[in-house]
Amino acid sequence: MHNQRSITVTPERHPPRLDAEHLHQFWHPQRFGVELAPARIRTQLRRINPDLDATWDPTNHRWLIWQREPLVTHRLCPGWSLKIVWKGHDGRYLPLDERLWANIYARQLWRYEKAGLGYIDRIISEIERDRAIRKKDTDHELSSRRREYLKTRRISNIGRGNKFALHHDGSIVPSRAEVNWRRELQRFKGEFR
Repeated sequence: MHNQRSITVTPERHPPRLDAEHLHQFWHPQRFGVELAPARIRTQLRRINPDLDATWDPTNHRWLIWQREPLVTHRLCPGWSLKIVWKGHDGRYLPLDERLWANIYARQLWRYEKAGLGYIDRIISEIERDRAIRKKDTDHELSSRRREYLKTRRISNIGRGNKFALHHDGSIVPSRAEVNWRRELQRFKGEFR
């Protein structure tokens, strides 16, 4: 008789579905009871662009930066587009300070429509510009090295004799350079005898 083992499998349980309050999009500026950013922050945002606003997400403890966009028809945030969830690179809380303004100006959110395609195009053009500058510098360096290498390979008259003396034009009669080179070689050999 075979030794049979039984395997117990526990069904995988799906995590419970989150309520809408756990999503950032729930906390748009026109929702009743939402906590808006301090007045001075909202004033500065409106100076940058009249369509920008900021709210607090109490479930995730993050500041949210919004832009009014009437074409958005999502049921959680009609008329608003979430632009920035303000948090650190490691996901921690960040206060509303100068870093926010630098981030907003870097993104220039209000200039680009169609889901930020213009922003992405600008970033790509900057990358291509930087790449072209690096390529130009690299090409200049390579051509400079190539010229230096070719200079070392040139036939020159350094020291005694001439490298080119034995490389005459293929005729039987030696060239003037070869005759001079042989004469100098004989004189050189005579000095050391």
